[in-house]
Amino acid sequence: WTAMVVHKWCLVASTAVGLVGLSSSFSPPVPSVRSGSEQSTWRLGGRRLSGRFATAGAPPEGQQPGGGGGGLAQTDLPASFDAAVDAAAQSTLDCLSDTWDRIRVDFDTSGGDATYTVLKNTMPLAQGFLAKVAPRLVDAENPGAVRVYFPDAGSAALAQRDWKIGSAEAVVPECVQLSSLSRELPEERDQAIVFMCPRASEVDALRAVVSAVEDKGIPLIFLNPELVDMGVTGFGAVGRMLRETLINTMVTSFCLKTTPWGAIARAYPKDFSTYVVDPDEDSGYKLMQTSQQPLDAEELDALLQGSSEGSSSDSSNGGGLFNSVGKFFQGLSRL
Repeated sequence: WTAMVVHKWCLVASTAVGLVGLSSSFSPPVPSVRSGSEQSTWRLGGRRLSGRFATAGAPPEGQQPGGGGGGLAQTDLPASFDAAVDAAAQSTLDCLSDTWDRIRVDFDTSGGDATYTVLKNTMPLAQGFLAKVAPRLVDAENPGAVRVYFPDAGSAALAQRDWKIGSAEAVVPECVQLSSLSRELPEERDQAIVFMCPRASEVDALRAVVSAVEDKGIPLIFLNPELVDMGVTGFGAVGRMLRETLINTMVTSFCLKTTPWGAIARAYPKDFSTYVVDPDEDSGYKLMQTSQQPLDAEELDALLQGSSEGSSSDSSNGGGLFNSVGKFFQGLSRL
């Protein structure tokens, strides 16, 4: 039992840094509900601008952030990688139709395995996500480009090759254009921008791109952003300014994070659901709590403490909280 408690604290500590960026990014949105015939608007930097998603309509009754009517709406864990990509795409489109245009997608099913970089792990998600979302981001009557920014020219070139862009075998839509965040600014024809795993060290270049398009009111989508780095931004004035001017303006459309102890999931407009590993459940996971925003480190610690106490009686059977990675994690660890 003592060893389990020590291990739990180590897991909480290793997860806390990741949760800082996640929990600080989500400001519960309160968009006005409009019928499909009414004009939708974008929200960018605190301003309201005309948008192109009025025909998408509002989310279904009872599916507003917080579950609608003051309640909470549980986010279920997807059954497969493909189902997760579908959910990420649909949640992002729902978020756009609800007038939010600074959107983040957090997708990490590595379970803490740092063998591959975040960018490499994100590539399969990005390919499927862009295939489903990019055609919906351009104007049907006057189609432009969905510009995808990579951290550097090398990673952009590799993606250009792997996705076979410019050929008949391309695996992403024709409207997708790849660029290096460190070298290129948006073009006039760009109608949406996707940032691939932007890091704290690239914040200046990121801000330059955001500033260049902020008067256009086009969607900005951040895939697995890592903008909080204690070695770069810290929690001082630079870190606070970054959170206030960029991170806190994002809405999380989709979140799926697996860890050695469980998983965190969110599919807009539903809420954040926290699961713990439970081999007795068919999915391998047990729902512990649903909240309007992700749990902070203290709340997560309290939740795990209660769960570990409840599962300690099963530890002799190898079924304790920290003795199984769960069926769901095994299915999604293909990234």
